[in-house]
Amino acid sequence: MEKSLWRSDGTEAGTFPVKQGPFSNLTVVNGTLYMIASAEENGIGAALWKSDGTPEGTSRVKVPIAGASSYLSKLVGVEGTLFFSASDGREETQLWKSDGTAGGTVPVKTGLECIEMLHAGSLHGWLFFMGCDATHGYEPWRSDGTAAGTVLLKDIQPGPGNSTAHAFTRVGARLVFVAYDEAHGMELWSTDGTESGTQVLVEMTPGPGNGILMTGDNPVTLLGIQDRPLAIFAGGDEASGVELWQTDGTAVGTFRKAEIAAGAVSSSPSAFARLGDRLFFMAGDAAHGREPRFLAFPKELGTIIGTAVAEGSTCTALPQVTPSCTYNTLAPDASFAWTAPSSGTFVFTTAGSGYDTSLELSDPVSGGSLGCNDDTEDSLQSSVTRTVTAGQTLIITVDGYERECGAFRLGIRRLP
Repeated sequence: MEKSLWRSDGTEAGTFPVKQGPFSNLTVVNGTLYMIASAEENGIGAALWKSDGTPEGTSRVKVPIAGASSYLSKLVGVEGTLFFSASDGREETQLWKSDGTAGGTVPVKTGLECIEMLHAGSLHGWLFFMGCDATHGYEPWRSDGTAAGTVLLKDIQPGPGNSTAHAFTRVGARLVFVAYDEAHGMELWSTDGTESGTQVLVEMTPGPGNGILMTGDNPVTLLGIQDRPLAIFAGGDEASGVELWQTDGTAVGTFRKAEIAAGAVSSSPSAFARLGDRLFFMAGDAAHGREPRFLAFPKELGTIIGTAVAEGSTCTALPQVTPSCTYNTLAPDASFAWTAPSSGTFVFTTAGSGYDTSLELSDPVSGGSLGCNDDTEDSLQSSVTRTVTAGQTLIITVDGYERECGAFRLGIRRLP
């Protein structure tokens, strides 16, 4: 069966082939689709292609290195510039960049023995990747798109030893990544893009033990959360084994988020994906084996109180929660995590919202309801009163009647 590049608008009529030939590593930069054709398929060497989604707008950009053994790596976009590595398949690996033209597809750095772009990242317009040369093992490198600006970031495991730095993930104003050295083992690191600003973020397992485990040759994956400075990963300590952790790029903000398997037994979470206000992943425990799981992953409100602690619209959200007081699964909803600033009784309300709301409080661990309301008195707004202790965290879900959505306002006040 022939393989082709296809395009679809989500309908059968709007799904059609664009260009014949198996392409890989599809990446969009500045609205243009870039892809790779293998040396075997291309006939003269691995080639960079681009497409605007039409047959006539799909063309080969360049064959960086000719030869039947040549290959190109994963394509990575950094602020409008496409980066990739190219190799003749025998000796040298080169870092390349492209602006989508043959003349603008040029080598950036030559002389490297290896470049791993699969888990590359970007910060401040720099590309960060794992590379190696004749002097250093697998270490973190950075590039600004010039030969002089493509340098070793830090020799974390000094000399020819390998730190295997990878999984570069943007968290706020820094990158977090995974790396190994003899003093700390495999742990979470952080960088501001400078050698002096590249340090161990936290030792989950103090000493040479590994706080982060690699399974065989499989690299670690960090899931960066786009709308907040957070990343999710599988981390381990002696007390709880390998469980679900999160980081905000600081030591105090790096902690175990959930313990799926009790005690030192590991649930070994993996395959993270976020959909709306939920985090999905695979994990195992003694009762259920290894199965798909999800956790509420709402926006953090902290300890704030007031008439409008959160505002927005549920019309762009997903219908993920079924309120226990409405039995409704069709209306989109928005969830938030709130921590009580003190012990006492608090009122949670959607007063001021622009549609027929429902409101539910739930426990973040068990998911059990702590209070639910559809309509309050003669209004279409909702209100729940709950007594809590200082430091207690609640999940607050703003939902709607039947399929309704709209602008919402969430208020929280403490009763005298």
